[in-house]
Amino acid sequence: MDSKDNAAGGGAKTVSPKKKKKNPFRYWFYDILRFSCAPFMWLWMRPKVLYESAEAKKRVKGAAVIVANHLSLLDPIAISFVLWYRHGHMIAAERLYKNAFSSWFFNHINCIRVDRQNFTMDTFRAAVDVLEDGKPLTIFPEGGRNREDLTQTPIKAFKSGAVMIAIKGKAPIIPMYIAPHKHWYNRFVVVVGEKTDPAALCGGPATVHALDRVSDELRQRELKLMEIYQQWKTRSSK
Repeated sequence: MDSKDNAAGGGAKTVSPKKKKKNPFRYWFYDILRFSCAPFMWLWMRPKVLYESAEAKKRVKGAAVIVANHLSLLDPIAISFVLWYRHGHMIAAERLYKNAFSSWFFNHINCIRVDRQNFTMDTFRAAVDVLEDGKPLTIFPEGGRNREDLTQTPIKAFKSGAVMIAIKGKAPIIPMYIAPHKHWYNRFVVVVGEKTDPAALCGGPATVHALDRVSDELRQRELKLMEIYQQWKTRSSK
């Protein structure tokens, strides 16, 4: 029996599920917004990007989870200046989706809605889909803006969701530190760290304990990036 008979004669045929086609125009609003606002935001924020090493300076290609501390609603814009050459996505708090317009707006700038009190599988799947599509995804693992005394708690404890999403999406994690600024006219400074493999850091099954340990290691890396910023600030003030 040849292959044609096998197909027609009732032989079991495995059909792999087709991936949902992506809308080729899904970034139209995102592109219009960033290119029209970029000159003004650049002049206002005057972004300065520092790098942990020459390796960290390389362009981000393919899927990646960007983790950063969270101080201001402008933090996503600061990160977008670092990744200006990519279409980025971001996890956004449900409280931002106040009405139909804000929901439309945040959906069209590539945000994934999340309820911090009830992290659902739909949110998890949407985040992993972004990575499987080869795009960068920004997550603020502190779980919200840091409103504490920065001299005591410069970076809050990291939640493990970012690590779990990165492992499932088979993507590296790239830590970034966003420097605090006292006044609206202060320059925005971002320190970019080297990418890391979260699965390798786990060293085995992604248990709750392993995820928490890796999340704490990422927070420690953020603190090292903060030290790089402080050293740069000291040199700049001389």
